[in-house]
Amino acid sequence: MKPSGVITLSTDFGTDGTFSACMKGVILEINPNANVVDSTHAIKPYDINAAAYSIATSYCYFPAGTIHVIVVDPGVGGARDAVAVEAGDYLFVAPNNGVLSEVISENTPYDAVRLDVPSFFRDPVSNTFHGRDVFAPVAAHLSNGIGLTELGSRILRLNRIDIAVPTVEENCIRGEVKYVDAFGNLITNITNEFLNELCRSTSLIEIRIKDHVIYQFSDYYEQGKPDALIALINSNGLLEIAFNRSSAAQVLGIAERCPIVVTLTTKRNEQR
Repeated sequence: MKPSGVITLSTDFGTDGTFSACMKGVILEINPNANVVDSTHAIKPYDINAAAYSIATSYCYFPAGTIHVIVVDPGVGGARDAVAVEAGDYLFVAPNNGVLSEVISENTPYDAVRLDVPSFFRDPVSNTFHGRDVFAPVAAHLSNGIGLTELGSRILRLNRIDIAVPTVEENCIRGEVKYVDAFGNLITNITNEFLNELCRSTSLIEIRIKDHVIYQFSDYYEQGKPDALIALINSNGLLEIAFNRSSAAQVLGIAERCPIVVTLTTKRNEQR
C-alpha cells in the first residue's frame, strides 16, 4: 500500500501535558514531510470500547493510505503486543488490546504484524510511553515507505473486545447504549437497517430506555422540545437518544451498556 503521508493520532491523553507533542516530534524527526493530524485526544482514559468506536467512525474519511495511530493502552509495558495492521485501504498502529475490533470486523481479511524489530523503535524504549517510543516511530517509518512485514512477524488474529450486537425478535429489537458522546447523546448499537427491517409493516414503534418511552423520531436535534427526549438516526446510521441542548446521559443517569428496546406498537401517542 502506498502511504498518503497523513498520520492521525487518537489517544486518551487529553489536552494537558506534552504527550501528543512528543509523538509528533518523533514522527517529524523521522519524516519531516508527514502530515500529522490530531483525530482526538479526548477518549476517556483506558476506555478501549470508546477507542474502538472512535476509530471505526473516523478512519474512512481520510485519504487511502492514511496511517492511523491509536494509543489507548492500559496494558502499556505489559504482555500485550504492539501491532501494525493493513485493513481495507488504511494502515493502523496500535496495541493489540481490542482497539481495532470494529475496524477489522469491517475489513476482513486483514494483514497484521507484531512489532518486534527494535531498530524501528526509539532507543531506549520506556515501559510507560510506547506511544512515543514504539507507535510514533513505526508510523513514521511506514509513512516513509517501509513495508508492513519489515516491521515484525505476521500474526493471524488480533485480540478483540466483545462488541454487543442487537437481538431481533418478531416485534422488537433489543440493543444497548454503545457510546456517550461529548454532548451526552446516547448512541446505541441499533442501526438504521435494523429499524427498517422491524418497521416493514408499520412505522408505529415505541423506544424504551430505562424508565422512559419515546414514540416519535426527529430528523434533527432542534426539533426536540427542551424537556423531552428525542430519538433520531445519527450521522453514522445509528439510533441515538438525545435532548435538545442538554445531556441525555446526565439528565437520565445513563451510561454505556444501558439496555434499549424498540418495539412495534399500535399506539399513536405523542412523546411522553
